[in-house]
Amino acid sequence: MLSSISVEILTISNCERWRETLNEIGAYDFYHLPAFHRLAEMQGECEAVMPVFRRDRYVMAFPMLLRNMPESAQVGSALKDATSINGFAGPVVSTVNLPEEIRQDFQRMLHDFFAQNHIVTAYSRLHPLRSSNLLGDGFGELRKIGVLLSIDLSLPPEAQWQNLRRDHRKDIRRLQKKNYICEEGSLRDLDEVIAIYHDTMRRVKADAAFLYDKAYFEYLLTEMPDVMHLFLCRLNGTIATFMIFSHCAGIVSPYISGTAKGFVEDSPSRILYDALRIWGNENGARRIHLGGGVGGQRDQLYHFKRGLATDEHAYQTWRYVVDQKVYDEICRNICNDESSELRTSYFPAYRDPAQQISHAASAEHTNISSGR
Repeated sequence: MLSSISVEILTISNCERWRETLNEIGAYDFYHLPAFHRLAEMQGECEAVMPVFRRDRYVMAFPMLLRNMPESAQVGSALKDATSINGFAGPVVSTVNLPEEIRQDFQRMLHDFFAQNHIVTAYSRLHPLRSSNLLGDGFGELRKIGVLLSIDLSLPPEAQWQNLRRDHRKDIRRLQKKNYICEEGSLRDLDEVIAIYHDTMRRVKADAAFLYDKAYFEYLLTEMPDVMHLFLCRLNGTIATFMIFSHCAGIVSPYISGTAKGFVEDSPSRILYDALRIWGNENGARRIHLGGGVGGQRDQLYHFKRGLATDEHAYQTWRYVVDQKVYDEICRNICNDESSELRTSYFPAYRDPAQQISHAASAEHTNISSGR
């Protein structure tokens, strides 16, 4: 019996078809949505695409961002690399445990897509709750970065409450007695929310790339209104802490949050997370994906979230060199010598900021030495 095989390449201009495909697969999150990838396009020089591969009743889709090579690569304008949005994306498939024959077919189709589109390397952060056996095992490299956490909302609410660490339960009761009130916010609250967010990011010394402007917040709440929600926690009418979170295909995910400077000592985020848990139960969510510590590490943020969570998951990334010969050439051009690439764990090595700085400094030295 002949197999039915098809390949479809979707872009943001095909957003309705993109969304239909995700709904057909069923197991996805807001990170996979066309609207979120459009936001990534607006933030930088990249093109969002989602190749869709079908064989018989099996479907695989892989949202990604395509970028031109750095000018310092010296390899012409046709070559690109593929990366993922800032979050947990990766491929989604209609069946979690693919039969080996189907898995190998999808891998071949994905490799052919990369090769035909002059893509030298591919990198993706993988979603811990939407993973499959598609990647790894010789098709690229899986790397465990750390751990991520979630709350299982299929448990009875009473069991969920008892699973909270004792100090969290104690603090939630304390905040309730102080009359902290959690409620949904609106666009009218954005100016105050953004001021709190920026102050929080500066306080924790976050990278400047995460200082999102008002347009970013407005996009989330107006272009993705069925997915993104704003929660506020107030004390006597003043916003103490806030959270923008998603609810998509059964998964609730906190995305952006911050606490006003005068309320840090009270730690009102505890009651906000518990309000989120209750909201998830009331709105049919199956799990809350809490994320983890910074970079997936077991740091202070991880310890806080661990007191809320019921489950741990591996935080993994995927690396794939499509054309090793071209990759090595680009690394030599940017890293200046063949061994430099081996001294960085960054992938792809030619995008390592340290290597870029080194290359720029070397080029400047050459220009000065030659009188240019």
